[in-house]
Amino acid sequence: VDSPTKKEGPCPVKQPTVPAPLVRCVLARCALADDGTAQVAMGLVGHGTLQRLDLNENAIGEYGAAAIARALLRNGVLTHISLAANRIDAKGCEHLSEPVRLSGTLLHLELNDNPRMGSLGAWWLGEALAGGSGELR
Repeated sequence: VDSPTKKEGPCPVKQPTVPAPLVRCVLARCALADDGTAQVAMGLVGHGTLQRLDLNENAIGEYGAAAIARALLRNGVLTHISLAANRIDAKGCEHLSEPVRLSGTLLHLELNDNPRMGSLGAWWLGEALAGGSGELR
């Protein structure tokens, strides 16, 4: 007795698919704070395809900025990072100034709406831009 769901012929063999590499990650408004940001930063170190990272509105402060800065120095792929509307202060900008100065891949760093950075934070970033590769926009 034939079943209407029975198919004739061999079963199709599915070829394994290679997942598309992650090139953009948006974690805006996820309440990461410094601890969660440090966890994300650890993942950036060995990630070879991520180009854009959005960490807007996550209450990131000095320690989260320091973790991101350390990761940027070791990543070599990330071109755009957005840290807008966080709690990054002048000390956080000091940490971020090193990858701004040394990174050969970072093209876009967004820090708007971080009122705690003040003029001293702007000074750190300006110094980094003056001594950097000149590629950051």
